[in-house]
Amino acid sequence: MQSNLVIFPNAGAAKKSKQTEEGTITKYDRAEEQFIELLAMEDLDHQLDVKPEIAIEFEQALSRSIRAAYKNDRSDEKLHPQGDGVFGHGEELPIPNAQCPMPQAAGRLSLSTHKGMEFPAAFDEQAHRFLQRILYRINRLKLFWYDDLRHYTNERSLYLSLCRDQIEAAWQQWELAQMDVAALQQLDVKQALIERASADLDPLLSESSRYIREEMTESGYRHLLAIGSFDGLVEGSRLCYVLGGAANEMQCTLVRVLLEEYGNGRLSRKHSTFFAQMLAEFGMNTEPEGYFDLVPWEVLACANHNFLTTDRKRYFLRYCGALTYFEVAGPAAYKNYLAAAQRLGLSEAAMGYWELHIREDERHGRWMLDDVALPLAERYPNDAWELVLGYDQEKLMGDRAGSAVVRSVREAKQST
Repeated sequence: MQSNLVIFPNAGAAKKSKQTEEGTITKYDRAEEQFIELLAMEDLDHQLDVKPEIAIEFEQALSRSIRAAYKNDRSDEKLHPQGDGVFGHGEELPIPNAQCPMPQAAGRLSLSTHKGMEFPAAFDEQAHRFLQRILYRINRLKLFWYDDLRHYTNERSLYLSLCRDQIEAAWQQWELAQMDVAALQQLDVKQALIERASADLDPLLSESSRYIREEMTESGYRHLLAIGSFDGLVEGSRLCYVLGGAANEMQCTLVRVLLEEYGNGRLSRKHSTFFAQMLAEFGMNTEPEGYFDLVPWEVLACANHNFLTTDRKRYFLRYCGALTYFEVAGPAAYKNYLAAAQRLGLSEAAMGYWELHIREDERHGRWMLDDVALPLAERYPNDAWELVLGYDQEKLMGDRAGSAVVRSVREAKQST
């Protein structure tokens, strides 16, 4: 029997290409390792009061990565709870009224140096990766992993909360800048949701979808499963955060979705069990987070965004809009994976999760649209546009993550 103790793989295990990137990644990896040590310290906040220098390397990396990823000039403000000018603590996330283009990577990265540490000043994929990994390490403490109880000693650390808030504030502003929020606020929300759901139920095949269906090899399929296990083995867990409160039909529908994700209380029928069976069919690791180092930052961003919108009740409408898209669009994606598995002649156990989801998520999509999203639009007419924001943002981030997964599969094929 495998241990429930989850040990994250060493952050420096992945292969790097360019010399400049190698140096940068080493700096970020070292900072992440320092952060892991901070997480494990008994009474972290007190330790930092006594010896603030133990977090210096991590804080320098955090500041520079925020600047590199989001071009945020406020990333150097103090993190320590006793410091002045703490950024992000208790601060509401801004919603801009206009679009701005995605930052583009410079052809050649310029470097800024701080006490011997070099980080790229331009848009940097590795900065995104570092930030999303740190944010996820904090967010995962909200779930229980059936591991050593001492791993949760700092789950309510003010320092960790400040780190989370600083990353989220810059990251969420950057994410929201990709959306035309002003246009969303003018929509007929119910019509917009119905039209979007209808289009996303059976979309045209994208280039990535065609690659999965027609070209992906069996080794690529295993690579896709490895990345997918990051979410598939703990599926639906964050939904529980929005279920408490006053009873109504919308709440009960959300409970029904969660119960089906959890096999109505039977482990043998829980969706994650079917995913574990697919992994086991190939002799792969079935422990949650077993392939953490393979997960692209774009996929981590989806998980971290989900943590945020379920944890903040003010973002309840955004979350319900996002979950509506996720359930509506899920079957189309799973049909791609199923088609690939069938083309490769794989066993039923190696594709059972997809078949289950195609059946159940078609039903969940109807529930979310008809019994949650549309009733919420009527209940909150002034804020209903946030449902569409959540829907569109989940689609944008999901498409970005999907492209990153396919890119990772292609790169893995080239390296073998």
